[in-house]
Amino acid sequence: MFLLILEQKKVIYMEGMPDLDNISRADLILSANRALLGEIRPNMRKICVEYLKNERKIILYFFYNSPPTQDELDYDVQGIISVEMSCDFPDELIWEERSIILPYPEKLLSKGICVFLRYEPPPSGELNE
Repeated sequence: MFLLILEQKKVIYMEGMPDLDNISRADLILSANRALLGEIRPNMRKICVEYLKNERKIILYFFYNSPPTQDELDYDVQGIISVEMSCDFPDELIWEERSIILPYPEKLLSKGICVFLRYEPPPSGELNE
């Protein structure tokens, strides 16, 4: 006698994407989390997302330790992340990507919502006691 057990899985679909007036911090974070899977590169220090409601624009800030390699430019990592995120929002939004080269140990800027931050030890002389 064989016993076959089928597990029933519930699939939850998003009822719809947020409209331009109701894009929340959570919408941005969850979308970025999905878009960043498998796309983080070793020279990325920080990635932030900012929604400018009045301008109907989302800006992605990419902070790099050094300029992207030719392979990264050819693959267009930033463009892929931007396109992946744009699938979660209305087509009327304007998307902008900004690259900032800021070698460690220079202090990172605060822009929008931080969705990725790599670990960096404090520069020598700045250790907390």
